Amino acid sequence: MSGEGLRDRVWRSVEGAIDPFQDTDREVLPEDAWRFILYFANQAKGAFALLLVAGGLAGAIDAAMYWSVGWLVDLLGRSQPATLFADHWPALLGLLLLILVVRSAVMVGSAVIEQQLIVPGFYSMVRWQAFRRVIQQPYGFYQNDFAGRIATKIMQGGEAVGDFIVNVLQTMWSFLTFVVLAITILVSLDPLMGLVVTLWFAGYAAIVYFLLPEMRRAGRETVGGAFLRTRAIGRQNDPPGNYLCQLAK
Repeated sequence: MSGEGLRDRVWRSVEGAIDPFQDTDREVLPEDAWRFILYFANQAKGAFALLLVAGGLAGAIDAAMYWSVGWLVDLLGRSQPATLFADHWPALLGLLLLILVVRSAVMVGSAVIEQQLIVPGFYSMVRWQAFRRVIQQPYGFYQNDFAGRIATKIMQGGEAVGDFIVNVLQTMWSFLTFVVLAITILVSLDPLMGLVVTLWFAGYAAIVYFLLPEMRRAGRETVGGAFLRTRAIGRQNDPPGNYLCQLAK
């Protein structure tokens, strides 16, 4: 088997790990946001578990790099330039491998999991299952809304669910891992430094706690205003459309 054929098979197996057309027997999707997200996340546990591991490794490596900078400064301060590489080449080689090989491998692996595994399969799976429920609605359902709005909600629903899970598992998990390891390393060096980072993290959490509800409320108001504008535009377009239909008859 040629190298190109093997590479294609590997990529197809990765991109096909999540079947975008899989479905369940559930007729009505959960109405609560958290249950809605968890309902779809449970159908792709393996992919998100890999993303969780990759996010944790990314945070651990970032924290290790900060520790390595301090270790390297101390090493340069107590070593002689003439014998630095001869005495410490294994440790320096390990640091170089951490930066150039391990960190790069984790970043590439995380990008592959997200862009080649989750985005093509999971996003499409959410849209497909939502579409299957929408087309089963009665005729009156489509008379109370615009077809473009319904299609847009289906398309944006898959992206919103996927982006939320990816951000939580990749960004937030990596951030929390980095903060915990950073506090641990700083406390081992100087308890006061660990206290400063702890206070900073507590302030960050407080800002998120108090501002996030306001951002959510503002977002809902923005969506409500967009809905009113869309409905107004639709009603403005209806009379000319009906007029043209009458002329066509």
